[in-house]
Amino acid sequence: MSRRRGRELAVQLLFQHDQSPLDAEVARRLFWSTRRASPEACEFADSLYEAYLSRSEEVDAAIRNALSRWRLERLSAIDRSILRAAIAESWARRTPKAIVIDEAVEMAKKYGGEKSHEFVNAVLDRILKDSPVSENVEKT
Repeated sequence: MSRRRGRELAVQLLFQHDQSPLDAEVARRLFWSTRRASPEACEFADSLYEAYLSRSEEVDAAIRNALSRWRLERLSAIDRSILRAAIAESWARRTPKAIVIDEAVEMAKKYGGEKSHEFVNAVLDRILKDSPVSENVEKT
């Protein structure tokens, strides 16, 4: 359960980062000053945030390449944040693709628009289908 909570916190942190003019570290401090969660969930969320920040251009390019007739900037901020967190987790943590996609779809159902879950599923499927998977995978 701390992984799921960590994923939700990572999406919220990425959403705040996306919507704020603050630099990444200031945004992170502000975010954590108003949130409470288990140390494990906080650590996991921070690791996904760092994974995105360290490869933000690559992550956003992968999303852009997977979009059909859409621009990254036109996506809803929540869908963009869910995609960013999921890709960061897949690339940095080597979590199995099926788990990454399932967790992202569940968050899109909970936080996104009516069809967000279908959109997130399709985009992640396009991006992650060719990604290598580590034999040493992590559990949810």
